[in-house]
Amino acid sequence: MESKKRVKPGVILWLVCVVLAIVAFTLAGKYGVLAGNRKLIAMVAAAAVLAVLLVLSLKKKGTAVVNGILAAVLALCCVLMPKLQSREASVFSEPAHTAVRTMNLYVMSADYRSDHSSTFSSTKPSENLEDYKNAKFIVQGEFDQQDQSDALDQLKDNLGVTSLSLVQKDTVSDALSALYNNEGDVLVLNQAFSSSVTSIARYASFESDTFVLDSIKLGDASAATAEETASSGDNSSFVIYVAGHDASSTSFSLYGRTDVDMIMAVNPVLKQVLMVSIPRDFYIKNPALDNGLDKLTHLGNDGIQNTLDGINQEFGLNITDYMLTDFDHLTSLVDEIGGITVNNPYAFSGMGYDFAAGTISLNGAQALAYSRERHSLDNGDYGRNQHQGIVMEGILNKIQENCHAGDYISVIKAAMNNFLTNVSLDTLLSVYTSTNNGQDWTYFKYHLGGEGTYDGTASMGFDRMLYVCKPFDSQVQFTRQQVEKVLNGEEIQMESLPDNANTTFEEN
Repeated sequence: MESKKRVKPGVILWLVCVVLAIVAFTLAGKYGVLAGNRKLIAMVAAAAVLAVLLVLSLKKKGTAVVNGILAAVLALCCVLMPKLQSREASVFSEPAHTAVRTMNLYVMSADYRSDHSSTFSSTKPSENLEDYKNAKFIVQGEFDQQDQSDALDQLKDNLGVTSLSLVQKDTVSDALSALYNNEGDVLVLNQAFSSSVTSIARYASFESDTFVLDSIKLGDASAATAEETASSGDNSSFVIYVAGHDASSTSFSLYGRTDVDMIMAVNPVLKQVLMVSIPRDFYIKNPALDNGLDKLTHLGNDGIQNTLDGINQEFGLNITDYMLTDFDHLTSLVDEIGGITVNNPYAFSGMGYDFAAGTISLNGAQALAYSRERHSLDNGDYGRNQHQGIVMEGILNKIQENCHAGDYISVIKAAMNNFLTNVSLDTLLSVYTSTNNGQDWTYFKYHLGGEGTYDGTASMGFDRMLYVCKPFDSQVQFTRQQVEKVLNGEEIQMESLPDNANTTFEEN
């Protein structure tokens, strides 16, 4: 009787590796993890490795372990790629509907095409819009649909055509992948998304990988004077969340703990800015952890949108816009605008610097130390919050001063280099630096307090006692009322912060 040959376990596992490799490369192409020459090199390398393993599996024993490990790694890649894509997609949110919006037409650069010639047959794209009448325009269905539609209508007029060939993608992330994978020729995207795009590791060089073929301006650039705007009942007030990560630029992204948390509401008509600094230890619900109570700073570990959701839930607001920086970028920002001048309410020392009372000048490193120091202050983090508001006022004043001196371009460059944001910095700064009624800006700064104590947190476990600041309802309500006044175009006055004298602090 003939004995049947048994298929070696190593060969079976090798076949599993082949299947998983095919799935992994399919997902990599779908999610844009590998593109162009990188994808080709990876495929050749994978084929070579699999070929070697096949030969070893047929001739030698003991390859089952190697093949099993490779299969596990490939399976893990297949599981993680969709999760990575989901996390990347979460960095995008609906851009602010400012008075003027810019829709850019992005095309892959000649250098990028040359480096990825296996994906792009043409390595010398035209920089003349007229040459793109028959091009494929990539659009997304996730955000900004009205402006995107208006931009396409204007683009048809500019090209003198009645229709455009569109490549429709569901999300901004999918649209970016389509541009890099040469599924279309031109990406139509709001300029407000640019900083979010470059915050994603694989698109960090987006600005050099692409060039802007054309920009389409939407809205009314000729804003009415403040008096006309006020009398007509129009209101261009807005609110934005300003945050600072407690890290250096090696981890500059929309994920991470925040050391600075500030609600800033701006009324361009009355030239009033409301700044409310929130303690990083504020004890509020964490939406990402089933609304368990947590320190505000921990909400950022699940992304800036999670922080916004938590703040909105606590204060009863609907803040959608954000500006985010970190230690290194705050330092760079202050240096790039030429330093700032602030009015320091009391003398203190910290982080190697002595800060005298009164009017003082700060460079980038000094401004960072002034904003971070808390251990030498009698009221710890509450005092630090006060200093952060002072530094922010100094930055805004210097920005206005530089713009009035005609240095607008360098200010825009400094802001774009040092903030991650979902709003158009160009539009934001043009609103802030306008001088249509000759009126100086007035700043209303509040730093919230609370009951300083120790308690458990949703992120670190309720059996581990951490320092937290339990909010006063009166201050939360006061903040909401002041923000709503600004957004409604009402004039605000500096008022006493409720329960301010009841704030308690413990060393931590």
